Amino acid sequence: MGFQVVRFEKDHKEQWGVVSGEHILVLKNSYNSRQQL
Repeated sequence: MGFQVVRFEKDHKEQWGVVSGEHILVLKNSYNSRQQL
């Protein structure tokens, strides 16, 4: 089982998250993440 880092939009804000199976874990809001993870 692997993890996949994804970027998605929620409530008109860009979010970073990790997908594991059917679950998305939000890492942080990207209001300060224009830098790459």
